[in-house]
Amino acid sequence: MNDRQIVAGMIAWIEKNLTAEVDARALAEHSGYSLNRLRQKFFNVTGDTPSGYLRKRKLTEASKEILAGRRIADVSLKYGYSSQDNFTTAFRSYFGIPPGELYQIDSKYKRFISRLREEFSIMEIIRLQQPPFCSTMMGCVKGTADYFDLDLSPPMLFGLSGHAFLINIHHELCPSSPYVWNHEPFLKLLHNLGINHTGDRSFDKSTPMDERRKTEAELKAHLEGGNLVMLTFLEHQLVNGFDEEGFSFLKPWEDECEVQLQRLTFGTWEEALEKEGWVMFDLLERGELKTNVLSNTREALSYALDLFRNPEAHQCEGYRVGFGAYENWITHTKKAGGDSHGNWWNGMVWKECRDMASAFFLELEELLDIPGGKELCRSLGENYRSQAARFDRIKERALDDGERIRLLEENRSAEEEAVSAMETLLGYC
Repeated sequence: MNDRQIVAGMIAWIEKNLTAEVDARALAEHSGYSLNRLRQKFFNVTGDTPSGYLRKRKLTEASKEILAGRRIADVSLKYGYSSQDNFTTAFRSYFGIPPGELYQIDSKYKRFISRLREEFSIMEIIRLQQPPFCSTMMGCVKGTADYFDLDLSPPMLFGLSGHAFLINIHHELCPSSPYVWNHEPFLKLLHNLGINHTGDRSFDKSTPMDERRKTEAELKAHLEGGNLVMLTFLEHQLVNGFDEEGFSFLKPWEDECEVQLQRLTFGTWEEALEKEGWVMFDLLERGELKTNVLSNTREALSYALDLFRNPEAHQCEGYRVGFGAYENWITHTKKAGGDSHGNWWNGMVWKECRDMASAFFLELEELLDIPGGKELCRSLGENYRSQAARFDRIKERALDDGERIRLLEENRSAEEEAVSAMETLLGYC
Protein backbone atom coordinates (compact mmCIF):
# COMPACT_ATOMS: atom_id res chain seq x y z
CA MET A 1 0.00 0.00 0.00
CA ASN A 2 1.48 3.37 -1.01
CA ASP A 3 1.55 6.54 1.11
CA ARG A 4 -1.45 8.09 -0.61
CA GLN A 5 -3.56 5.04 0.14
CA ILE A 6 -2.42 5.05 3.76
CA VAL A 7 -3.24 8.74 4.12
CA ALA A 8 -6.59 8.20 2.40
CA GLY A 9 -7.49 5.71 5.12
CA MET A 10 -6.33 8.09 7.85
CA ILE A 11 -8.35 10.98 6.44
CA ALA A 12 -11.45 8.81 6.16
CA TRP A 13 -11.01 7.93 9.82
CA ILE A 14 -10.50 11.58 10.80
CA GLU A 15 -13.66 12.62 8.98
CA LYS A 16 -15.67 10.06 10.94
CA ASN A 17 -14.21 11.32 14.24
CA LEU A 18 -14.25 15.11 13.90
CA THR A 19 -16.37 15.52 17.03
CA ALA A 20 -14.47 12.92 19.09
CA GLU A 21 -11.45 13.46 21.32
CA VAL A 22 -8.65 12.06 19.16
CA ASP A 23 -4.99 12.93 18.77
CA ALA A 24 -2.04 11.92 16.61
CA ARG A 25 -1.25 8.93 18.84
CA ALA A 26 -4.72 7.55 18.26
CA LEU A 27 -4.21 7.96 14.52
CA ALA A 28 -0.87 6.17 14.74
CA GLU A 29 -2.46 3.25 16.59
CA HIS A 30 -5.17 3.05 13.93
CA SER A 31 -2.64 3.07 11.08
CA GLY A 32 -0.17 0.61 12.57
CA TYR A 33 2.76 3.01 12.07
CA SER A 34 4.86 4.83 14.63
CA LEU A 35 3.84 8.40 15.39
CA ASN A 36 6.90 9.91 13.73
CA ARG A 37 6.56 7.70 10.64
CA LEU A 38 2.88 8.53 10.28
CA ARG A 39 3.52 12.26 10.63
CA GLN A 40 6.10 12.12 7.84
CA LYS A 41 3.85 10.14 5.49
CA PHE A 42 0.88 12.42 6.22
CA PHE A 43 2.91 15.59 5.68
CA ASN A 44 4.38 14.29 2.41
CA VAL A 45 0.88 13.84 0.97
CA THR A 46 -1.14 16.67 2.53
CA GLY A 47 1.43 19.29 3.50
CA ASP A 48 0.08 19.14 7.06
CA THR A 49 0.48 17.07 10.22
CA PRO A 50 -2.35 14.76 11.29
CA SER A 51 -3.12 16.87 14.37
CA GLY A 52 -2.94 20.07 12.32
CA TYR A 53 -5.27 18.68 9.70
CA LEU A 54 -7.71 17.49 12.37
CA ARG A 55 -7.69 20.87 14.13
CA LYS A 56 -8.32 22.80 10.91
CA ARG A 57 -11.10 20.46 9.83
CA LYS A 58 -12.81 20.89 13.22
CA LEU A 59 -12.61 24.67 12.88
CA THR A 60 -13.88 24.56 9.28
CA GLU A 61 -16.91 22.48 10.19
CA ALA A 62 -17.52 24.62 13.26
CA SER A 63 -17.49 27.78 11.13
CA LYS A 64 -20.10 26.28 8.80
CA GLU A 65 -22.40 25.57 11.71
CA ILE A 66 -22.00 29.09 13.11
CA LEU A 67 -22.71 30.53 9.65
CA ALA A 68 -25.88 28.42 9.69
CA GLY A 69 -26.93 30.13 12.94
CA ARG A 70 -25.92 27.69 15.70
CA ARG A 71 -24.79 29.05 19.08
CA ILE A 72 -21.01 29.37 19.54
CA ALA A 73 -21.14 27.70 22.94
CA ASP A 74 -22.88 24.64 21.50
CA VAL A 75 -20.48 24.41 18.56
CA SER A 76 -17.36 24.73 20.71
CA LEU A 77 -18.61 21.93 22.97
CA LYS A 78 -19.49 19.70 19.99
CA TYR A 79 -15.97 19.92 18.55
CA GLY A 80 -14.22 19.14 21.82
CA TYR A 81 -13.13 22.50 23.19
CA SER A 82 -13.08 22.75 26.99
CA SER A 83 -14.51 26.28 26.93
CA GLN A 84 -15.90 28.87 24.56
CA ASP A 85 -12.85 31.05 25.27
CA ASN A 86 -10.46 28.32 24.12
CA PHE A 87 -12.54 27.82 20.99
CA THR A 88 -12.57 31.58 20.28
CA THR A 89 -8.77 31.75 20.67
CA ALA A 90 -8.22 28.84 18.25
CA PHE A 91 -10.78 30.23 15.80
CA ARG A 92 -9.21 33.71 15.79
CA SER A 93 -5.73 32.22 15.37
CA TYR A 94 -6.79 30.27 12.25
CA PHE A 95 -9.32 32.56 10.56
CA GLY A 96 -8.14 35.96 11.82
CA ILE A 97 -11.56 36.94 13.21
CA PRO A 98 -13.56 35.87 16.29
CA PRO A 99 -16.41 33.45 15.63
CA GLY A 100 -19.03 35.99 16.71
CA GLU A 101 -18.30 38.11 13.64
CA LEU A 102 -19.70 35.38 11.41
CA TYR A 103 -23.20 36.39 12.51
CA GLN A 104 -22.72 39.89 11.07
CA ILE A 105 -20.73 39.03 7.94
CA ASP A 106 -22.24 39.82 4.54
CA SER A 107 -23.86 36.85 2.83
CA LYS A 108 -21.60 37.16 -0.21
CA TYR A 109 -18.60 36.24 1.96
CA LYS A 110 -20.21 33.36 3.80
CA ARG A 111 -19.56 30.81 1.06
CA PHE A 112 -15.97 32.02 0.78
CA ILE A 113 -15.30 31.49 4.49
CA SER A 114 -17.13 28.17 4.63
CA ARG A 115 -14.86 26.78 1.94
CA LEU A 116 -11.52 27.95 3.31
CA ARG A 117 -10.65 24.42 4.33
CA GLU A 118 -12.51 21.62 2.60
CA GLU A 119 -11.93 17.94 3.27
CA PHE A 120 -8.73 16.78 1.58
CA SER A 121 -9.71 15.60 -1.89
CA ILE A 122 -8.60 12.00 -1.99
CA MET A 123 -10.62 8.93 -2.88
CA GLU A 124 -9.69 5.26 -3.14
CA ILE A 125 -11.86 2.27 -4.04
CA ILE A 126 -10.66 -0.15 -1.38
CA ARG A 127 -12.22 -3.45 -2.57
CA LEU A 128 -11.38 -3.04 -6.23
CA GLN A 129 -8.95 -5.53 -7.81
CA GLN A 130 -7.92 -6.37 -11.36
CA PRO A 131 -6.65 -9.90 -11.99
CA PRO A 132 -3.54 -10.25 -14.17
CA PHE A 133 -5.21 -11.58 -17.33
CA CYS A 134 -3.29 -11.20 -20.59
CA SER A 135 -6.48 -9.63 -21.94
CA THR A 136 -6.48 -6.62 -19.62
CA MET A 137 -9.95 -5.63 -20.83
CA MET A 138 -11.26 -8.89 -19.42
CA GLY A 139 -9.25 -8.28 -16.26
CA CYS A 140 -11.21 -5.04 -15.91
CA VAL A 141 -14.46 -6.91 -16.57
CA LYS A 142 -13.67 -9.48 -13.88
CA GLY A 143 -12.65 -6.76 -11.42
CA THR A 144 -15.85 -4.87 -12.16
CA ALA A 145 -18.02 -7.97 -11.78
CA ASP A 146 -16.46 -8.76 -8.42
CA TYR A 147 -16.82 -5.17 -7.20
CA PHE A 148 -20.50 -5.17 -8.19
CA ASP A 149 -20.96 -8.54 -6.41
CA LEU A 150 -21.82 -10.40 -9.61
CA ASP A 151 -21.15 -14.08 -9.02
CA LEU A 152 -19.57 -14.98 -12.36
CA SER A 153 -16.45 -17.05 -12.94
CA PRO A 154 -13.75 -15.93 -15.40
CA PRO A 155 -14.79 -18.60 -17.97
CA MET A 156 -18.41 -17.44 -17.78
CA LEU A 157 -17.37 -13.82 -18.23
CA PHE A 158 -15.15 -14.68 -21.20
CA GLY A 159 -17.74 -16.99 -22.73
CA LEU A 160 -20.95 -15.00 -22.25
CA SER A 161 -19.26 -11.78 -23.38
CA GLY A 162 -17.99 -13.56 -26.50
CA HIS A 163 -14.38 -12.56 -25.88
CA ALA A 164 -13.36 -16.22 -25.50
CA PHE A 165 -13.99 -16.74 -29.25
CA LEU A 166 -12.27 -13.64 -30.63
CA ILE A 167 -9.10 -13.80 -32.72
CA ASN A 168 -7.80 -10.68 -34.47
CA ILE A 169 -4.44 -10.33 -36.26
CA HIS A 170 -2.79 -7.36 -37.97
CA HIS A 171 -1.14 -8.08 -41.31
CA GLU A 172 2.23 -7.27 -39.69
CA LEU A 173 1.44 -9.43 -36.64
CA CYS A 174 1.54 -6.38 -34.35
CA PRO A 175 1.11 -6.84 -30.59
CA SER A 176 -1.77 -4.36 -30.94
CA SER A 177 -3.98 -7.08 -32.46
CA PRO A 178 -5.75 -8.01 -29.19
CA TYR A 179 -6.88 -4.38 -28.75
CA VAL A 180 -7.95 -3.00 -32.14
CA TRP A 181 -11.36 -4.39 -33.07
CA ASN A 182 -14.99 -3.27 -32.90
CA HIS A 183 -15.89 -3.41 -29.20
CA GLU A 184 -19.54 -2.41 -29.51
CA PRO A 185 -21.16 -5.89 -29.75
CA PHE A 186 -18.94 -7.09 -26.90
CA LEU A 187 -19.96 -4.15 -24.69
CA LYS A 188 -23.63 -4.85 -25.40
CA LEU A 189 -23.22 -8.44 -24.23
CA LEU A 190 -21.80 -7.14 -20.93
CA HIS A 191 -25.28 -5.76 -20.21
CA ASN A 192 -26.50 -9.37 -19.85
CA LEU A 193 -23.84 -9.86 -17.18
CA GLY A 194 -24.89 -6.89 -15.05
CA ILE A 195 -22.25 -4.46 -16.33
CA ASN A 196 -23.52 -1.43 -18.25
CA HIS A 197 -21.16 0.55 -20.44
CA THR A 198 -22.70 4.01 -20.28
CA GLY A 199 -20.31 5.96 -22.48
CA ASP A 200 -16.71 6.88 -23.14
CA ARG A 201 -14.51 9.94 -23.27
CA SER A 202 -11.72 10.04 -25.85
CA PHE A 203 -9.07 12.78 -26.06
CA ASP A 204 -5.84 13.75 -27.74
CA LYS A 205 -3.27 16.53 -27.40
CA SER A 206 -5.54 19.03 -29.13
CA THR A 207 -8.33 18.66 -26.53
CA PRO A 208 -8.79 22.07 -24.82
CA MET A 209 -7.94 22.37 -21.14
CA ASP A 210 -11.49 23.34 -20.15
CA GLU A 211 -12.82 20.13 -21.73
CA ARG A 212 -10.24 18.08 -19.83
CA ARG A 213 -11.27 19.75 -16.56
CA LYS A 214 -14.91 19.07 -17.30
CA THR A 215 -14.16 15.40 -17.96
CA GLU A 216 -12.14 15.13 -14.76
CA ALA A 217 -15.12 16.44 -12.79
CA GLU A 218 -17.46 14.00 -14.57
CA LEU A 219 -15.18 11.04 -13.86
CA LYS A 220 -14.80 12.00 -10.20
CA ALA A 221 -18.57 12.28 -9.81
CA HIS A 222 -19.02 8.93 -11.58
CA LEU A 223 -16.59 7.23 -9.18
CA GLU A 224 -18.04 8.90 -6.11
CA GLY A 225 -21.45 7.62 -7.18
CA GLY A 226 -20.27 4.02 -6.68
CA ASN A 227 -19.51 3.38 -10.37
CA LEU A 228 -16.26 2.44 -12.09
CA VAL A 229 -14.06 3.86 -14.83
CA MET A 230 -11.81 1.87 -17.15
CA LEU A 231 -8.76 3.48 -18.68
CA THR A 232 -8.30 2.48 -22.31
CA PHE A 233 -4.71 3.22 -23.27
CA LEU A 234 -1.83 0.89 -24.12
CA GLU A 235 -3.49 -1.50 -21.67
CA HIS A 236 -6.89 -1.50 -19.99
CA GLN A 237 -6.75 -0.50 -16.33
CA LEU A 238 -9.39 0.26 -13.71
CA VAL A 239 -9.27 3.66 -12.03
CA ASN A 240 -8.90 2.94 -8.32
CA GLY A 241 -9.11 6.51 -7.03
CA PHE A 242 -7.84 10.06 -7.19
CA ASP A 243 -6.26 12.76 -5.06
CA GLU A 244 -5.70 16.47 -5.57
CA GLU A 245 -3.15 15.84 -8.33
CA GLY A 246 -4.64 13.15 -10.53
CA PHE A 247 -6.18 9.72 -11.08
CA SER A 248 -4.50 6.49 -9.98
CA PHE A 249 -4.89 3.09 -11.64
CA LEU A 250 -4.65 -0.56 -10.74
CA LYS A 251 -1.61 -2.28 -12.22
CA PRO A 252 -2.54 -5.95 -12.75
CA TRP A 253 1.01 -6.90 -13.68
CA GLU A 254 2.60 -4.94 -10.83
CA ASP A 255 5.81 -3.39 -12.21
CA GLU A 256 6.49 -5.99 -14.87
CA CYS A 257 5.15 -3.94 -17.79
CA GLU A 258 6.12 -0.34 -18.54
CA VAL A 259 3.05 0.30 -20.73
CA GLN A 260 0.81 0.33 -17.66
CA LEU A 261 0.04 3.75 -16.24
CA GLN A 262 0.33 4.38 -12.53
CA ARG A 263 -1.11 7.89 -12.52
CA LEU A 264 -2.62 10.52 -14.81
CA THR A 265 -1.99 14.11 -13.80
CA PHE A 266 -5.00 16.41 -13.84
CA GLY A 267 -4.96 19.05 -16.56
CA THR A 268 -1.94 17.88 -18.55
CA TRP A 269 -2.62 14.11 -18.66
CA GLU A 270 1.02 14.08 -19.60
CA GLU A 271 1.65 10.43 -18.76
CA ALA A 272 -0.59 9.44 -21.70
CA LEU A 273 -0.66 12.45 -24.02
CA GLU A 274 3.10 12.97 -24.03
CA LYS A 275 3.69 9.26 -24.64
CA GLU A 276 1.09 8.36 -27.27
CA GLY A 277 -0.94 11.54 -27.83
CA TRP A 278 -4.32 10.03 -26.88
CA VAL A 279 -6.24 8.53 -23.99
CA MET A 280 -9.74 7.16 -23.45
CA PHE A 281 -12.03 6.45 -20.48
CA ASP A 282 -14.94 3.98 -20.40
CA LEU A 283 -17.75 4.51 -17.87
CA LEU A 284 -19.14 1.38 -16.18
CA GLU A 285 -22.21 1.03 -13.96
CA ARG A 286 -23.94 -1.78 -12.11
CA GLY A 287 -26.79 -3.16 -14.19
CA GLU A 288 -29.17 -6.08 -13.93
CA LEU A 289 -27.67 -9.54 -14.16
CA LYS A 290 -29.79 -11.60 -16.52
CA THR A 291 -30.04 -15.09 -15.08
CA ASN A 292 -31.54 -16.89 -18.08
CA VAL A 293 -28.65 -19.14 -19.08
CA LEU A 294 -30.20 -20.18 -22.39
CA SER A 295 -30.88 -16.61 -23.48
CA ASN A 296 -27.39 -15.43 -22.50
CA THR A 297 -25.82 -18.41 -24.25
CA ARG A 298 -27.80 -17.80 -27.44
CA GLU A 299 -26.61 -14.20 -27.65
CA ALA A 300 -23.00 -15.14 -26.90
CA LEU A 301 -22.94 -17.93 -29.50
CA SER A 302 -24.58 -15.67 -32.08
CA TYR A 303 -21.80 -13.13 -31.53
CA ALA A 304 -19.12 -15.84 -31.70
CA LEU A 305 -20.47 -17.11 -35.01
CA ASP A 306 -20.71 -13.60 -36.41
CA LEU A 307 -16.99 -13.08 -35.70
CA PHE A 308 -16.30 -15.84 -38.23
CA ARG A 309 -19.26 -15.50 -40.63
CA ASN A 310 -19.28 -11.70 -40.81
CA PRO A 311 -15.73 -10.59 -39.83
CA GLU A 312 -15.94 -7.26 -41.70
CA ALA A 313 -18.35 -5.97 -39.05
CA HIS A 314 -15.77 -6.57 -36.31
CA GLN A 315 -12.38 -5.74 -37.77
CA CYS A 316 -10.48 -2.48 -38.34
CA GLU A 317 -8.25 -1.43 -41.23
CA GLY A 318 -5.13 -3.56 -41.43
CA TYR A 319 -6.58 -6.26 -39.16
CA ARG A 320 -8.57 -9.40 -39.83
CA VAL A 321 -10.96 -11.17 -37.47
CA GLY A 322 -11.89 -14.86 -37.50
CA PHE A 323 -10.53 -17.18 -40.18
CA GLY A 324 -8.82 -14.25 -41.90
CA ALA A 325 -6.75 -13.72 -38.76
CA TYR A 326 -5.08 -17.08 -39.35
CA GLU A 327 -4.35 -16.13 -42.95
CA ASN A 328 -2.65 -12.93 -41.79
CA TRP A 329 -0.65 -14.82 -39.18
CA ILE A 330 0.50 -17.54 -41.58
CA THR A 331 1.34 -15.08 -44.37
CA HIS A 332 3.44 -12.92 -42.05
CA THR A 333 5.23 -15.94 -40.60
CA LYS A 334 6.19 -17.12 -44.09
CA LYS A 335 7.48 -13.64 -44.92
CA ALA A 336 9.20 -12.52 -41.71
CA GLY A 337 9.39 -15.51 -39.37
CA GLY A 338 7.68 -15.99 -36.05
CA ASP A 339 10.24 -14.91 -33.45
CA SER A 340 8.75 -11.42 -32.96
CA HIS A 341 7.20 -9.90 -29.86
CA GLY A 342 3.92 -9.70 -31.80
CA ASN A 343 3.90 -13.47 -32.36
CA TRP A 344 4.60 -14.12 -28.68
CA TRP A 345 1.99 -11.69 -27.36
CA ASN A 346 -0.75 -12.80 -29.74
CA GLY A 347 -0.04 -16.39 -28.75
CA MET A 348 -0.34 -15.45 -25.07
CA VAL A 349 -3.66 -13.64 -25.47
CA TRP A 350 -5.40 -16.08 -27.79
CA LYS A 351 -4.20 -19.05 -25.72
CA GLU A 352 -5.84 -17.44 -22.68
CA CYS A 353 -9.07 -16.92 -24.63
CA ARG A 354 -9.14 -20.54 -25.82
CA ASP A 355 -8.43 -21.80 -22.31
CA MET A 356 -11.40 -19.77 -21.11
CA ALA A 357 -13.57 -21.01 -24.00
CA SER A 358 -12.75 -24.60 -23.03
CA ALA A 359 -13.61 -23.97 -19.37
CA PHE A 360 -16.76 -22.08 -20.38
CA PHE A 361 -18.19 -25.02 -22.30
CA LEU A 362 -17.32 -27.43 -19.48
CA GLU A 363 -19.20 -25.17 -17.03
CA LEU A 364 -22.04 -24.81 -19.52
CA GLU A 365 -22.28 -28.59 -19.79
CA GLU A 366 -23.40 -28.68 -16.16
CA LEU A 367 -25.97 -25.90 -16.65
CA LEU A 368 -27.66 -26.85 -19.92
CA ASP A 369 -30.40 -29.44 -19.73
CA ILE A 370 -31.26 -29.87 -23.41
CA PRO A 371 -31.01 -32.96 -25.63
CA GLY A 372 -27.55 -33.19 -27.21
CA GLY A 373 -26.36 -30.03 -25.49
CA LYS A 374 -24.09 -31.67 -22.94
CA GLU A 375 -22.29 -33.78 -25.54
CA LEU A 376 -21.69 -30.74 -27.76
CA CYS A 377 -20.38 -28.70 -24.83
CA ARG A 378 -18.01 -31.49 -23.87
CA SER A 379 -16.73 -31.74 -27.44
CA LEU A 380 -16.28 -27.96 -27.72
CA GLY A 381 -14.41 -27.91 -24.41
CA GLU A 382 -11.95 -30.50 -25.74
CA ASN A 383 -11.62 -28.63 -29.06
CA TYR A 384 -10.69 -25.34 -27.41
CA ARG A 385 -8.36 -27.01 -24.93
CA SER A 386 -6.41 -28.41 -27.91
CA GLN A 387 -6.38 -24.98 -29.56
CA ALA A 388 -4.97 -23.43 -26.39
CA ALA A 389 -2.20 -26.05 -26.24
CA ARG A 390 -1.22 -25.30 -29.85
CA PHE A 391 -1.17 -21.54 -29.21
CA ASP A 392 1.10 -22.24 -26.26
CA ARG A 393 3.62 -23.72 -28.69
CA ILE A 394 2.99 -21.19 -31.46
CA LYS A 395 4.08 -18.34 -29.19
CA GLU A 396 7.53 -19.87 -28.58
CA ARG A 397 10.20 -17.73 -30.23
CA ALA A 398 12.54 -20.66 -30.88
CA LEU A 399 9.91 -22.82 -32.58
CA ASP A 400 10.66 -23.82 -36.18
CA ASP A 401 8.54 -21.65 -38.49
CA GLY A 402 7.42 -24.66 -40.50
CA GLU A 403 6.07 -26.24 -37.35
CA ARG A 404 4.50 -22.92 -36.34
CA ILE A 405 2.64 -22.70 -39.64
CA ARG A 406 1.48 -26.31 -39.32
CA LEU A 407 0.07 -25.59 -35.85
CA LEU A 408 -1.67 -22.43 -37.09
CA GLU A 409 -3.28 -24.41 -39.90
CA GLU A 410 -4.43 -27.06 -37.40
CA ASN A 411 -5.97 -24.38 -35.22
CA ARG A 412 -7.74 -22.86 -38.20
CA SER A 413 -9.25 -26.26 -38.99
CA ALA A 414 -10.20 -26.69 -35.34
CA GLU A 415 -11.93 -23.28 -35.43
CA GLU A 416 -13.97 -24.44 -38.42
CA GLU A 417 -15.08 -27.51 -36.45
CA ALA A 418 -15.90 -25.35 -33.41
CA VAL A 419 -17.93 -22.89 -35.47
CA SER A 420 -19.94 -25.74 -36.96
CA ALA A 421 -20.52 -27.26 -33.52
CA MET A 422 -21.60 -23.89 -32.07
CA GLU A 423 -24.09 -23.47 -34.91
CA THR A 424 -25.59 -26.82 -33.95
CA LEU A 425 -25.59 -25.91 -30.26
CA LEU A 426 -27.26 -22.60 -31.03
CA GLY A 427 -30.03 -24.50 -32.77
CA TYR A 428 -30.55 -26.57 -29.60
CA CYS A 429 -30.71 -23.42 -27.43
